[in-house]
Amino acid sequence: MSDSGKSPQSARVRARFRPYTGPLCFDVGSHTTKLLTENGQFLTLPTCFIRHISTKAVMAVGERVIKMLGKLPEDVEVVFPVRAGQVVDSVGFSQFVQAIAQEYVASDLLAFLRPVKLKAALLYSSHETQRAVFGKTLRQLSWRVQLQPMSTALWAAVSGQHLFTTQGCVIDIGGMTTKIYLFAEQQLSVSQVVEFGGDDWTMDIIQTLRRECHLEVGWSTAEELKRTALRFTGRQQKHTVQGKDVVSGLPTAKVINDELFLTGSSRLVERVIQSFEEVCQNAQPELVAKVLERGIYLTGGGSLIPGLGAVLQETLKLPVSVAIKPLEDIVRGLAVS
Repeated sequence: MSDSGKSPQSARVRARFRPYTGPLCFDVGSHTTKLLTENGQFLTLPTCFIRHISTKAVMAVGERVIKMLGKLPEDVEVVFPVRAGQVVDSVGFSQFVQAIAQEYVASDLLAFLRPVKLKAALLYSSHETQRAVFGKTLRQLSWRVQLQPMSTALWAAVSGQHLFTTQGCVIDIGGMTTKIYLFAEQQLSVSQVVEFGGDDWTMDIIQTLRRECHLEVGWSTAEELKRTALRFTGRQQKHTVQGKDVVSGLPTAKVINDELFLTGSSRLVERVIQSFEEVCQNAQPELVAKVLERGIYLTGGGSLIPGLGAVLQETLKLPVSVAIKPLEDIVRGLAVS
């Protein structure tokens, strides 16, 4: 029989015997989970899933969840197992990881003969509870498990690009947290994690539209505006925004100039700057001097806001390098560290 006549199941079996090329790397964020598969493919999916309330069975995971939001029957629930970098639902976390990993981790004899190496980044690596939850979940898939601090993975990603040699500063703006790391002699010296991130930008857009335009929009609309209308480049654009009139409650559409969001966004940038200054105050003067010389590496989803790196560079009077593929830094750093 020709290859074209073979069943999809046979194709999946053959795929399991592909040559091993690298570890399966996880970066489970509050909103988005990033995966680097064995063959180097980078994937993103929402860190949530739909679960049946009574049976606790997983009903949907990945992009299907986003498409179903707002149209869910009463007997299911949306589960967000990670909030602000911490596992808040250990059972849900285990269900989520196993659901997404079953596509990439063999569960038959091959898993015993040649188990996949799993790597995961932990924001709070010193928290025993977090390490235990991550470790227990991943060891259900493979006994070859390695947990690393997120800072270690980020340093591996940065040094692999030859941006820093032994000292440097990395600022990672995520969905719910902003991480600031100062490295000395290739080791983490001073750090600070602030529970503030891209969600604050999204919420500011919602509040600004309601206050200034009497327009009520949902989270998904505000997220889209954050990607298209939030910018620090000086270039102004107009956007037609659909929502609900705050007074009448009726559907409406208004034309918005993206300059409307600059005031609130600037206040949020000040929080990043303030956190950076606090980290520098707690660092040795010699290390701060090296950072002044080499500058800052900006990564995470927040670094995708146009012009943010330039604003930080102008305000701090430091060179700022913005990641080319910020969402991939942690998992690719895991792969080589």
